[in-house]
Amino acid sequence: MKHNQNINTQGHQYMHDLRNVIGSILSLSDLYSREVKRKVVGLSVNYPDLIRSQCQQARKLMDCFCEEQQNDEVRLPSPATKLELRPHDLVAYLAEKIVLFRATAAQHCLRFSSVLPDRALIVNMDSVQFDRILLNLFSNAVKFTPEGGSINLELSTERRNNQVCLRMSDTGIGISPAMLRYLFLQFTVASRPGLRNEPSQGLGLYTLRQLVSQHGGTISVASQLNQGTSFEIQLPALQRQN
Repeated sequence: MKHNQNINTQGHQYMHDLRNVIGSILSLSDLYSREVKRKVVGLSVNYPDLIRSQCQQARKLMDCFCEEQQNDEVRLPSPATKLELRPHDLVAYLAEKIVLFRATAAQHCLRFSSVLPDRALIVNMDSVQFDRILLNLFSNAVKFTPEGGSINLELSTERRNNQVCLRMSDTGIGISPAMLRYLFLQFTVASRPGLRNEPSQGLGLYTLRQLVSQHGGTISVASQLNQGTSFEIQLPALQRQN
């Protein structure tokens, strides 16, 4: 029974994250269609490349889930997804994602801004699973920020403990103190639909915390009702920051 429950939970987690990726594809497709209809010359965003990238991410998520299901046939599933950690420049990685986030935010009448260091910051990362982390944070910001609001992504360093700090903040509706304590629990009672009636299964932040922990990091949240929410992820840097 527990074995089947673990498989079902993993399936729900992957479906949750796959829905986020498909949502990004739909947003980019709509934006691209509008630009084509307007006959815009010299598009500032390479929409086909972004759409292709998100399709590849969707396929990778499905491959990961299929692999875990195959492994479950011969052993009880691990509560955590197996990661393939490799050194990555987090600055270069985020620079690519920012193009997608800016385009998606614009479709929802939101402003998107970012602050990145002008030098490489190397961390051990599974790029497929970190995509899940980042897209969960961004999707939540979009879901709970009304039109005209803003979302900001900032990357910095903590020199004292050689940590890299990634912060995603918004000017959305915020989270009540009573809900904050349950936010990262599986099937949390803090689950709620988005402002545009986006569904929620209460699994996104639970999965996110697991994946951040497997990257050797921590995640925290600060929020005030009607003022916004800020999620902060700290990851160990692979090289001493100057």
